[in-house]
Amino acid sequence: MGTNKYRGLISVAAHLLFLANTTAVAGCLCTYTPATLVEVIDGNTIILDIEGHTKTVHVYGIDTPKLAQNDTGTWCEKEGVKALGAMQYARALLKNAKEITIEEKAINRAGDVIANVYVDQLNLGQELLYKYFAIRSGDPKTWCD
Repeated sequence: MGTNKYRGLISVAAHLLFLANTTAVAGCLCTYTPATLVEVIDGNTIILDIEGHTKTVHVYGIDTPKLAQNDTGTWCEKEGVKALGAMQYARALLKNAKEITIEEKAINRAGDVIANVYVDQLNLGQELLYKYFAIRSGDPKTWCD
């Protein structure tokens, strides 16, 4: 019985030694592209310099309130106030960023980029959601409730 116990320990030790000497590759298969801030249009629309080209970028997966009334007729002053807050928050994060990167998801009909935008490795869309400046795309807009 004692021999089987030592064989088991030797087996575990050998396995641990193997794992310690093996390089694990567990990274994201996505690609992140560096970008530089040009201008913040609103809470989820920004203009970035991406690889030497100025592009309009819409933050993927979220909607933010609009700064002004549109043709739907559902705009209210509370929406405008919240939109201004979203824009100011996004601007502050982006202006103070040491690193801005994007993960492109799509190009819309107008040629604008739809992307996850990362500010110092934080997802801008998620940060706007956490601060209640945005909703997930497709959720009901309750800015005026």
